[in-house]
Amino acid sequence: MDEMTLEMTLRPLGGMPSGVASLVGFPRRRLSPALQSLAARRLLAMLLREHAGLDSLPPIAVDENGKPWFPDHPSVFFNLSHCDDAVMAVAAPSEVGCDIERVVSGVDEELTDVCLSETQKRQLLLSPDTCRAFTRIWTRKEAAVKRSGLIPDDVRQWPSSAPRVITLPLPRHMLSIAY
Repeated sequence: MDEMTLEMTLRPLGGMPSGVASLVGFPRRRLSPALQSLAARRLLAMLLREHAGLDSLPPIAVDENGKPWFPDHPSVFFNLSHCDDAVMAVAAPSEVGCDIERVVSGVDEELTDVCLSETQKRQLLLSPDTCRAFTRIWTRKEAAVKRSGLIPDDVRQWPSSAPRVITLPLPRHMLSIAY
Protein backbone atom coordinates (compact mmCIF):
# COMPACT_ATOMS: atom_id res chain seq x y z
CA MET A 1 0.00 0.00 0.00
CA ASP A 2 1.31 3.41 -0.93
CA GLU A 3 1.82 5.39 2.28
CA MET A 4 0.25 8.46 0.68
CA THR A 5 -3.04 6.65 -0.01
CA LEU A 6 -3.62 5.51 3.56
CA GLU A 7 -7.39 5.67 4.01
CA MET A 8 -9.14 5.86 7.36
CA THR A 9 -12.55 6.48 8.78
CA LEU A 10 -12.00 9.44 11.12
CA ARG A 11 -13.84 10.02 14.35
CA PRO A 12 -13.41 13.23 16.34
CA LEU A 13 -14.08 12.66 20.02
CA GLY A 14 -16.62 14.87 21.70
CA GLY A 15 -16.63 15.84 25.34
CA MET A 16 -12.92 16.57 25.54
CA PRO A 17 -11.70 18.83 28.33
CA SER A 18 -10.86 22.41 27.43
CA GLY A 19 -7.76 22.61 25.26
CA VAL A 20 -7.55 18.85 24.60
CA ALA A 21 -8.07 17.83 20.98
CA SER A 22 -8.23 14.24 19.86
CA LEU A 23 -8.93 12.24 16.75
CA VAL A 24 -9.33 8.50 16.24
CA GLY A 25 -8.85 6.78 12.90
CA PHE A 26 -9.91 3.34 11.77
CA PRO A 27 -7.81 2.26 8.77
CA ARG A 28 -9.73 0.48 6.02
CA ARG A 29 -7.43 -2.51 6.42
CA ARG A 30 -5.00 -3.84 9.01
CA LEU A 31 -1.70 -2.00 9.05
CA SER A 32 1.86 -2.95 9.84
CA PRO A 33 3.32 -1.27 12.94
CA ALA A 34 5.21 1.18 10.70
CA LEU A 35 2.02 2.21 8.90
CA GLN A 36 0.14 2.42 12.23
CA SER A 37 2.74 4.94 13.38
CA LEU A 38 2.47 6.85 10.10
CA ALA A 39 -1.33 6.95 10.41
CA ALA A 40 -1.13 8.26 13.99
CA ARG A 41 1.29 11.00 12.90
CA ARG A 42 -1.05 11.91 10.06
CA LEU A 43 -3.85 12.38 12.62
CA LEU A 44 -1.54 14.46 14.78
CA ALA A 45 -0.71 16.72 11.83
CA MET A 46 -4.45 17.23 11.24
CA LEU A 47 -5.01 18.12 14.91
CA LEU A 48 -2.09 20.54 14.97
CA ARG A 49 -3.29 22.29 11.84
CA GLU A 50 -6.78 22.74 13.27
CA HIS A 51 -6.06 23.35 16.96
CA ALA A 52 -2.55 24.79 17.12
CA GLY A 53 -2.30 26.62 13.80
CA LEU A 54 0.73 24.62 12.65
CA ASP A 55 0.86 24.01 8.90
CA SER A 56 2.94 20.86 9.14
CA LEU A 57 4.09 18.32 11.67
CA PRO A 58 7.12 19.81 13.47
CA PRO A 59 10.25 17.74 14.12
CA ILE A 60 9.73 15.31 17.00
CA ALA A 61 12.39 14.53 19.60
CA VAL A 62 12.30 12.17 22.56
CA ASP A 63 13.39 12.99 26.08
CA GLU A 64 15.65 10.81 28.26
CA ASN A 65 12.67 8.58 29.12
CA GLY A 66 11.58 8.16 25.50
CA LYS A 67 8.63 10.56 25.69
CA PRO A 68 8.12 12.43 22.40
CA TRP A 69 7.94 16.23 22.25
CA PHE A 70 8.30 19.15 19.86
CA PRO A 71 11.59 21.01 20.45
CA ASP A 72 10.39 23.92 18.27
CA HIS A 73 7.01 24.11 20.09
CA PRO A 74 7.61 23.13 23.73
CA SER A 75 4.20 24.47 24.82
CA VAL A 76 2.33 22.05 22.51
CA PHE A 77 2.01 18.58 24.05
CA PHE A 78 0.87 15.45 22.27
CA ASN A 79 0.64 11.71 22.45
CA LEU A 80 -0.07 8.94 19.97
CA SER A 81 -1.41 5.42 20.27
CA HIS A 82 -2.24 2.63 17.87
CA CYS A 83 -3.26 -0.97 17.72
CA ASP A 84 -3.67 -3.16 14.65
CA ASP A 85 -7.00 -1.64 13.59
CA ALA A 86 -7.17 1.80 15.21
CA VAL A 87 -4.95 4.84 15.67
CA MET A 88 -5.31 7.98 17.76
CA ALA A 89 -3.64 11.31 18.36
CA VAL A 90 -4.14 13.80 21.18
CA ALA A 91 -2.83 17.35 21.47
CA ALA A 92 -3.09 19.56 24.56
CA PRO A 93 -1.63 22.66 26.22
CA SER A 94 -0.13 20.50 29.02
CA GLU A 95 1.25 16.98 29.47
CA VAL A 96 -1.03 14.36 27.95
CA GLY A 97 -1.01 10.60 27.41
CA CYS A 98 -3.35 8.31 25.51
CA ASP A 99 -3.98 4.68 24.70
CA ILE A 100 -6.38 2.85 22.41
CA GLU A 101 -6.80 -0.92 22.45
CA ARG A 102 -9.18 -3.45 20.96
CA VAL A 103 -11.24 -4.95 23.79
CA VAL A 104 -9.52 -8.18 24.84
CA SER A 105 -11.28 -11.44 24.02
CA GLY A 106 -10.46 -13.12 27.31
CA VAL A 107 -8.91 -12.48 30.70
CA ASP A 108 -7.17 -15.15 32.74
CA GLU A 109 -5.59 -15.19 36.17
CA GLU A 110 -2.05 -15.30 34.79
CA LEU A 111 -2.65 -12.10 32.81
CA THR A 112 -4.16 -10.27 35.76
CA ASP A 113 -1.35 -11.43 38.08
CA VAL A 114 1.24 -9.93 35.71
CA CYS A 115 -0.61 -6.71 34.85
CA LEU A 116 -2.87 -5.62 37.70
CA SER A 117 -2.44 -4.47 41.28
CA GLU A 118 -4.64 -6.04 43.96
CA THR A 119 -6.95 -2.99 43.85
CA GLN A 120 -7.23 -3.24 40.06
CA LYS A 121 -7.97 -6.99 40.33
CA ARG A 122 -10.82 -6.22 42.75
CA GLN A 123 -12.22 -3.69 40.28
CA LEU A 124 -12.09 -6.37 37.59
CA LEU A 125 -13.89 -8.93 39.77
CA LEU A 126 -16.73 -6.48 40.44
CA SER A 127 -17.36 -5.89 36.76
CA PRO A 128 -20.11 -7.69 34.83
CA ASP A 129 -17.88 -7.66 31.69
CA THR A 130 -14.32 -8.59 32.61
CA CYS A 131 -13.00 -8.18 29.06
CA ARG A 132 -14.17 -4.57 28.78
CA ALA A 133 -13.15 -3.88 32.40
CA PHE A 134 -9.63 -5.24 31.86
CA THR A 135 -9.21 -3.22 28.66
CA ARG A 136 -10.51 -0.11 30.46
CA ILE A 137 -8.04 -0.53 33.32
CA TRP A 138 -5.18 -1.25 30.92
CA THR A 139 -5.80 1.80 28.71
CA ARG A 140 -6.03 4.00 31.81
CA LYS A 141 -2.72 2.60 33.11
CA GLU A 142 -0.95 3.12 29.80
CA ALA A 143 -2.35 6.64 29.27
CA ALA A 144 -1.31 7.69 32.80
CA VAL A 145 2.21 6.31 32.35
CA LYS A 146 2.58 7.91 28.92
CA ARG A 147 1.44 11.24 30.36
CA SER A 148 4.07 11.13 33.10
CA GLY A 149 6.84 9.85 30.85
CA LEU A 150 8.03 7.61 33.70
CA ILE A 151 7.53 3.87 33.37
CA PRO A 152 7.75 1.86 36.62
CA ASP A 153 9.45 -1.51 36.13
CA ASP A 154 6.57 -3.46 37.69
CA VAL A 155 3.52 -3.20 35.41
CA ARG A 156 1.26 -4.01 38.37
CA GLN A 157 2.33 -0.72 39.93
CA TRP A 158 1.43 1.39 36.93
CA PRO A 159 -1.35 3.68 38.14
CA SER A 160 -4.72 3.63 36.42
CA SER A 161 -5.21 7.29 37.18
CA ALA A 162 -3.43 10.58 36.64
CA PRO A 163 -4.52 14.00 37.75
CA ARG A 164 -7.35 13.46 35.27
CA VAL A 165 -8.15 10.46 33.06
CA ILE A 166 -11.14 10.01 30.81
CA THR A 167 -12.05 6.70 29.26
CA LEU A 168 -14.34 6.29 26.29
CA PRO A 169 -15.77 2.93 25.30
CA LEU A 170 -16.20 2.36 21.58
CA PRO A 171 -18.00 -0.65 20.09
CA ARG A 172 -14.83 -2.77 19.70
CA HIS A 173 -12.22 -0.56 21.39
CA MET A 174 -11.50 1.29 24.59
CA LEU A 175 -9.51 4.49 24.76
CA SER A 176 -8.21 6.58 27.60
CA ILE A 177 -6.67 10.03 27.76
CA ALA A 178 -4.70 11.25 30.79
CA TYR A 179 -4.35 15.03 30.92
